[in-house]
Amino acid sequence: MSNWSSLNVSAPFPPVIVSWPKPPTRRSLPSPPLIRSLPPPPLRKSLPPLPMMTSLPPLPLRWSIPDVP
Repeated sequence: MSNWSSLNVSAPFPPVIVSWPKPPTRRSLPSPPLIRSLPPPPLRKSLPPLPMMTSLPPLPLRWSIPDVP
């Protein structure tokens, strides 16, 4: 009996088994399909945040290039 108590304290095997069934539940949930069916990607593409970001980095990069030489 004393061996069992020491094993439980030193070896976290029981908790691991409890967390195992968690991954399968995620697969059964319709979370991924919902995100795919939603139109979030197209909205991001149509928004002007991506182009703005790309135009921002080029400016600072150019400034740093002449500074190095």
